[in-house]
Amino acid sequence: LEKKIGALDVNDSIELVGLVQRDKVRDYYRSHSILLFPSNFEGHPHTLMESMSHGCIPISTIIPDSTDICIDSGLNGFLVKEKTPESFFTKIIQILTDKNLENKLSENAILKAKNDFDQEVIFGKYLQLINKHIGSSDVSHSINTKYWTWKEIVPYNLVTFVKGALKRLRTSS
Repeated sequence: LEKKIGALDVNDSIELVGLVQRDKVRDYYRSHSILLFPSNFEGHPHTLMESMSHGCIPISTIIPDSTDICIDSGLNGFLVKEKTPESFFTKIIQILTDKNLENKLSENAILKAKNDFDQEVIFGKYLQLINKHIGSSDVSHSINTKYWTWKEIVPYNLVTFVKGALKRLRTSS
């Protein structure tokens, strides 16, 4: 990649930063207005959601049940077909040449992240799912047709939260 950047003589425009320390990630998001997300496969797009929470406008390939859940194309970012670099270029130019559009997309990205991806919102959704199935040992059927284990769908901090919530529910009954 470094050779390609050098061969194209775009060293002044592209910086390969490598691993970014956790305490510096926020600064990177805040110093950039667009996130390019040309992934062909994605499970749960944490980087995409995190960048949106800081107002970065995502331009991403369409990945069904992943990026298309995060991005409402034209409202809080853009979805493009995979393997179409010209689509990324077109959307970058569209954003950078229209300050009103840039501001609208950035504000809407923040709102989407706050309303849909905030930790409290996610915890609430998991609690609703748990409450719906209290007494049932099988909640996987409402998540997907594949039978997932809790470790596959739930981050550790949420497991701890849910265990505490269930304990409080049992003791209050």
